[in-house]
Amino acid sequence: MFNTTTTRIIEPLASRCSKFRFTPLDNTSASSRLSHIAQEEHIDIDQPVIDTLISTSSGDLRRAITYLQSAQRLASSTVPATKIQPVDIQEIAGVVPDEIIKGFAQVIGVEQDDGMDVDDAPKPPMTTYNSIQKQVKFLMREGYSATQIISQLHDLVVFHPTLNGKKKSQCAMIFAEADKALCDGADEELWVLEVGLRVSKAVLS
Repeated sequence: MFNTTTTRIIEPLASRCSKFRFTPLDNTSASSRLSHIAQEEHIDIDQPVIDTLISTSSGDLRRAITYLQSAQRLASSTVPATKIQPVDIQEIAGVVPDEIIKGFAQVIGVEQDDGMDVDDAPKPPMTTYNSIQKQVKFLMREGYSATQIISQLHDLVVFHPTLNGKKKSQCAMIFAEADKALCDGADEELWVLEVGLRVSKAVLS
């Protein structure tokens, strides 16, 4: 896939240049390098923190190192100094914490880690218009990006172990419409609410 900055270079100039495309590092290599850096810099981090660094940086090691540096500065600035946690990395990266996304998913009817197919699961009692609206208002008050919320919810639904293909495809269309609307400048809160209601209807139908 072409990088947008590469494709914007005019052809006469591009023809005189060599193009180098770098793929993201595999998780094992990235984990090994981050562990080495942490050890050399005397930063106390656990494997879950390293895993979060890798996932939030999408394989970009430089970005992961930057997140680690920022997290270390924040952790060492407190009295007494605190240990870096995965949620610290997510906040620095602008990613919605996993527990909050899972909570939103639960409210809209996407079952989590219960081993039960959503088709056979009883409708959660919290899945109502008011409960979804309340959760959306919470997300907006916390300042989370609508695009980021929808992106993470998309991944959670698409890779859900028990939702069937039909429901996943219905949800994918909902996410695509929301993404287009947000790119066109639509209201973030209204579209997160729209996504929540429509996904809820899709997975619980």
